[in-house]
Amino acid sequence: MCCIVLIDAEERRPSEAMLEMMWERNGDGGGVASREVQPDGQVLVKWEKGLMGVQGFERMKELAATLPIPHILHMRIATIGGVKANMTHPFPIDQRGQNTLTGKTAGFVLFHNGTYQEYEREAKALAISTGIPIPAGKWSDSRAIAWMCSILG
Repeated sequence: MCCIVLIDAEERRPSEAMLEMMWERNGDGGGVASREVQPDGQVLVKWEKGLMGVQGFERMKELAATLPIPHILHMRIATIGGVKANMTHPFPIDQRGQNTLTGKTAGFVLFHNGTYQEYEREAKALAISTGIPIPAGKWSDSRAIAWMCSILG
């Protein structure tokens, strides 16, 4: 069974008790994303992921309390990709298939719930049909979805 918690803090922040309950039940890592307005007015999406273990949970609480609203907090039970920091969400939607633990993008990032069993077959077919190579490194359905979205829109 897979359970992923996704909190969209649009108007108010989750309480520490809520965060503790969600982390206890979905403790295979987490990540966050928020908007950041640049001095020139450009809006970037900033992310941090790979929050794991006790230190990761402490960082999640800190970010939940300090990030500008709106922001997204994500906690997961590992399925495809295993329990690894770089398999936590979010994934930037770009053709480089970034798998970095922190970053900023003028585009979008992907969080999702559930699993996509056909991701390997679909990603290979897309790479063959478009000539766009699949980026190197460890893959999961989430990373593949983000990469495929960058190509297909």
